[in-house]
Amino acid sequence: MRGRLRGGFRFVAAAVVCSVAFRFVQLLSDTDRFSFDASRLYRVERVVDGDTLLLAGGTRIRLLGVDTPETKHPDRPPEPLGFEAAAFTRSHVENRYVKLRFDRERRDRYRRVLAYVYRDN
Repeated sequence: MRGRLRGGFRFVAAAVVCSVAFRFVQLLSDTDRFSFDASRLYRVERVVDGDTLLLAGGTRIRLLGVDTPETKHPDRPPEPLGFEAAAFTRSHVENRYVKLRFDRERRDRYRRVLAYVYRDN
């Protein structure tokens, strides 16, 4: 019986390690190919929340100079006015083309691209 438990634990542990490794490689491949080209236009596919965008192609952008109430925290309820902030951002950039400007620090600790976002010049 003990041998079966160890074997099952090893299988689960191996599956978890493979899953984490796959996600890590996927995350690196998605974000590391971003060009940081300030001269081009990028299409905003979706607004994640009031200060995070998802570009066509899968790159996440964290808006510089903006900090809105959280709506997607896994352990806490949405903060007051978070949905309104997301709706505001959505109404201005979702499914539109934007220009991005970058600061000295290009990524945050979650590997999101940090950028100022401009629409219509």
